[in-house]
Amino acid sequence: MFFPRKDSSVLNMRNQKEETVFVCGMEFIVKRSKGRRLRLKIDGNAKLYVYIPRGVSFNFVSAFISEKSEWIEKTQNRILGELKEYEQDLFHVFFKGEKHNVIYTKNIDSCAIKGTLYIKCDPNADDSAKEKKLEAFFKQYVSEYVFYRLPYFENLTGLYSEGFSVRKMNSRWGSCRIDTKKLTFNTALAKVKEEAFDYVILHETAHLKYPDHGEKFKAFLTRYMPDWRQRKKSLSGVFTNAN
Repeated sequence: MFFPRKDSSVLNMRNQKEETVFVCGMEFIVKRSKGRRLRLKIDGNAKLYVYIPRGVSFNFVSAFISEKSEWIEKTQNRILGELKEYEQDLFHVFFKGEKHNVIYTKNIDSCAIKGTLYIKCDPNADDSAKEKKLEAFFKQYVSEYVFYRLPYFENLTGLYSEGFSVRKMNSRWGSCRIDTKKLTFNTALAKVKEEAFDYVILHETAHLKYPDHGEKFKAFLTRYMPDWRQRKKSLSGVFTNAN
């Protein structure tokens, strides 16, 4: 759907990169778009985004969202249901796509054995200390996996990074700095299956050549990973605000 001409009630974003608005009783994060089309996005936390080019009226955005309300509700409910499946406590957590028991112990180093994560930590420590130890275990695993798999995808595609880092991220699985050619990966990738993890590595590697998510970017992914859409879909529901 293309946009109509400007009118006097265009959304006032000025120099703001994003803002939060309520449309049709729903909260959206508004982002300016350089494209010509209005786009909606629902992320892995079921948050709503609307990407708006310059010169678009609020009435037009409202009508567009109203038209998509059934799809929005259906998609949000699906994601929220998946998120519920991935709820965790201090004694259960997802690791490599499977739910594991968690045992905090001072007796052995952190490791995964037959569906159980043993995390080296005083069992009497507070919840915050235990979470930090678990996060450190995730970071170590993600670092080792990327160290092992990134060279494979670099050699496969002919695109080479200048290195990578691993850290806790709030809303993305990874990122790529085009200027420095450095990649970053989320510690939450420890929760997903290796097939999905590989997709994220290829995705960020592809950004070394294609900064956006346009058709050339998608064609590149398809060339080297024909089932990337299925792998990407499997990431839905794993990401929570607690990651």
